[in-house]
Order: sequence, then C-alpha cells, then structure tokens
Amino acid sequence: MSSLGMQTALQPGGITPVSSTDKPISKRWRVLMPDGSHEIYPKPRKLDTYEIPELVQHYRQAAINAIEAGFDGVEIHGAHGYLIDQFLKDGINERTDEYGGSLHNRCKFIMQIVQAVVSAVGAGRVGVRISPAIDHLDAMDSDPLSLGSAVIERLNKLQTDCGSKLTYLHVTQPRYTAYGQTESGRHGSADEEARFMRTWRRAYQGTFICSGGFTRQLGIEAVAEGDADLVAYGRLFISNPDLVLRLKLNAPLNRYIRATFYTHDPVVGYTDYPFLKNDTENFSPEAMIPELRWTRMYTWQHKSCGQRLLTWTDQTTTSRAGDQSRPGTTQLREPAETKGTPPWKSMIDKNLDRRKSHGSVEGGGGRHHVVDPSLGIFA
Repeated sequence: MSSLGMQTALQPGGITPVSSTDKPISKRWRVLMPDGSHEIYPKPRKLDTYEIPELVQHYRQAAINAIEAGFDGVEIHGAHGYLIDQFLKDGINERTDEYGGSLHNRCKFIMQIVQAVVSAVGAGRVGVRISPAIDHLDAMDSDPLSLGSAVIERLNKLQTDCGSKLTYLHVTQPRYTAYGQTESGRHGSADEEARFMRTWRRAYQGTFICSGGFTRQLGIEAVAEGDADLVAYGRLFISNPDLVLRLKLNAPLNRYIRATFYTHDPVVGYTDYPFLKNDTENFSPEAMIPELRWTRMYTWQHKSCGQRLLTWTDQTTTSRAGDQSRPGTTQLREPAETKGTPPWKSMIDKNLDRRKSHGSVEGGGGRHHVVDPSLGIFA
C-alpha cells in the first residue's frame, strides 16, 4: 500500500504529482510510459501542511478497502523513493514546517499513517516497509543508520502503547544485486550494510523481514545467524513462478528480464516465465526431494575445572550431487566419570527427535532453528 508521490507522470487527469518537495527527480532516472518510451520525471507540487492529514486518511481508507475486499492485511510501503520515503529522507525533504528538518519531524508522516491504519484494521494486519540506506530515485539520507533507528524506536513505542505487535517490519538493504544482475543505486560496503541491518534487527521488537539481492544461500544464512526472521524475494519471484520449490530443491533459477517488469502487456514479463517442470500432470515435486542421511558425531574436550565439554554435531547429506551438509552444534557440561548409558547421549538423542518433529529444540546449547524442515536441515 503506497503513494507514488512524484514517481510517476501517469497521474489521473494529468494532475501534477505531489511530494515533500518541489524539486524533480534527477534526469538519471526515467519513468516508463504506456507506449514503452522513457521520459524524465515531472516537477512535483510541494504539499502544503494542511493537505497532509487528508493523505493520511487516504492510507486509512485504502487499508479498510483492502480488508473488506478479502485481503489478510496490508503493508505500508515507506521505501524506495515513494511518498513516505520522500518525507523521511533529508536528501529530498527540505521542508521547514512540522514535517521537515529534524528526525522527529521527518518521521511524523509515516507514524501518523501507521497509527491511522492500525486504528482502522488492527496492528496484527499491518506491516511496515522502509529502506533507510537506499538512494533509489534520489531518495537518500545523510545518516541512514540513525534514520532507520528513529523509525524503529517509534514503531516499538506504538506497539507498546496499543498492546499489540505489528505483523512485521520489512527493511530492504542496499544490496541491489541478485544472481549477478546489478540494479541502479548506490552500493555501500558489505560490512556497512551488515552493520546497519543487524543494528535494526536487534532494535526492532517484533518480526523482522529483510530483502534486497538475497540468493538462496544468503537467505539461509540470514535466518540461521539471526539477522532476520524472514527473507523476502521480489525480482526472483517474478521470473520464477515456482520459486519456493526451486529454493527448496536448490534448483537452477530463471534469470529475470528487467526491461519487462513494468510493461503494460498482461503476459510478457508476468506469466511467461517457465516452471521447473512444464509437464505438471506427471511431475511430482516430492519425488525430487533427495534421500536424507544423518551422521552424528560426539567430541569431548577436557576442561581445567575437572569437567568435560561435549560438542555434538548432526550433519545432513543428501543423495543429490553437489549438496553441502549443514551441521548444527551445541555444548553441555557433564561430570568426568559416568557409568552405564551416558545421560548426555540420551538427552541429545531425545532432543534430536524433538528437533525433527517440531523444528527446534531447547537444550544445553540454546535454541536451534530449522533451515529447511522438509529436508531436515537445521542451523
């Protein structure tokens, strides 16, 4: 759920697009027209302060309309240079009223929208998306880390005040490269991007979704390492209608064609990408799941305190050539001398069964999250 602001020349009735500013998007960006040509973005009209509450109500009514139409929830899109982003970023927002200048003022518009939508449909039906570190369509900020943290601080307070969590916070990082296909936009260093995302992940008190150029492996690592609760894929989903299955099987992916993303053709670029198997009548996805083999290894380390530290590893391998196993490890303390059946082994065996059945286990090494429960792969 978004307002494009000055992003489009395709306004109803040919009216001038609105923004937080009256400066047009620079000429290095182009808007796709119905005839397939590209034109520069028009000069927007700077919104007067008195007009903004009406826009907030537009978001509220749009959310109500979506729920009445049968949607489960809505995402408030405050990223990628859309109207909300044009208020958040100091590279665009040069206002001198209550919606410009300080971080507090620049966060006011998005928080008014979130509050209005939550009051209309409930926090559990609302997600929020931001991209503090992305400069798409000239939407850049001089201090993206502080900007993202300021928004998160206010979302946390809103959740506390209303006594309910938002469905999620969705943050897009500035890595605009997916499977070797680079997109426009400024690219920071990998370390800087990771620092931003981890800071925001730790700060947000709720479900955290990340997106932005994730491959299959990068997505697995992000969840396994606690950098995100969920990973969103966009461009790869356009070119792979069966993306979930392809990721599950580690199958090859169709390369997307950027030029057809926003065409007006109802088929080209939307429904013409091939499925993994065209013969759907004879194709069984379950049959492609490789045979799983488990190997368990125990290692004792002698400690100076007279105890031994046990490390165990469950390693998974599959019959598919080229698959890489993903071990999981934990540690516990056990007296140096034991007789009969070692209690540590019984406990680990029991926990392994629980992990296979429920996808996680509480034990001496903490909680272990499932990477792919259908294949029994854990992290």
